[in-house]
Amino acid sequence: MRVRDDVAGRWTRQARKLGRVARQLEMDGSIRSGIAQHRPELLPEDAEILHRPSILRVLQTPSGQVSPATGTELSADVSVHHDMSPPRIVAHQMPRSQGRHEYALDIWNVRGNFVSLALALPPEQVSRIGKDDLIRVDYTIALEQQCDVFARLNLAHGPNVEQVIRQLDLRKQNDVLEFDVHYTAFDPTRAKEIWIDLIFNTRPLNRVVIRDIVISRRPRLSL
Repeated sequence: MRVRDDVAGRWTRQARKLGRVARQLEMDGSIRSGIAQHRPELLPEDAEILHRPSILRVLQTPSGQVSPATGTELSADVSVHHDMSPPRIVAHQMPRSQGRHEYALDIWNVRGNFVSLALALPPEQVSRIGKDDLIRVDYTIALEQQCDVFARLNLAHGPNVEQVIRQLDLRKQNDVLEFDVHYTAFDPTRAKEIWIDLIFNTRPLNRVVIRDIVISRRPRLSL
């Protein structure tokens, strides 16, 4: 009887382990398919999608942060930064259809000049960026009050960080901007981290809604 109980126990533990593995594979597959299914309509055929921030494709628990300190992680790949004290900010996900959520920043501060989101590329994608690449950002962002919005590409290699900044055009809410890695001193053989800062030089009593962001790369020779 004891032998049978031991065998049954081993089978039960193995089944649970396999169940956890299956659920993880299913989740990973849904994330990958979510990225593929939401390919921007105007994305060039030779562009390779690198990343969609997880706050836009995976349900977050908890769904938001109230008065986050600068540097607070909103997810594994997104953090919020600001110069506001106290930070009267609510950052929260707005769930939508599967794999296509929205994210809002509600800002009540009367002091302070900016709020930014740092969007980090996954480590496995950092090694794919070459000197002759264009890094492209397709974005859909809505503002309750118009303000200046900038995107800053950060390329960390060795002890150095190369930075390139572009201003977003939000007159149509959705548009595209590109960074040309060729004109930086970035050394891909020493690449450590790559991230993009979305910087909102915002006014008090503003709401920012990020509806979609897709980061991709393509060879600059295709120009």
